[in-house]
Amino acid sequence: MYCSKCGREIAAGASFCKFCGIPARRDDAVDGPDPGSSRAMPLEGHGSPAAGGYALSRQDVVLIVSMLVLSALMIIIFALTL
Repeated sequence: MYCSKCGREIAAGASFCKFCGIPARRDDAVDGPDPGSSRAMPLEGHGSPAAGGYALSRQDVVLIVSMLVLSALMIIIFALTL
């Protein structure tokens, strides 16, 4: 059985996709990849191919934005001390 969101193979009785976290219901999943789909052959370690690379979680986005804001504040403080 394959996840209907990320296209990766999941166990037949799984409640959730272990790769993207979407609930895995039998009617949402497909029995095999669609040969014409961009999700037909997911690459290991490359996130969701349909998304064009890594799929970022909300936690990842918050971390990245926090780091950018902190970096900007450090640059401003450094510039003011000169």
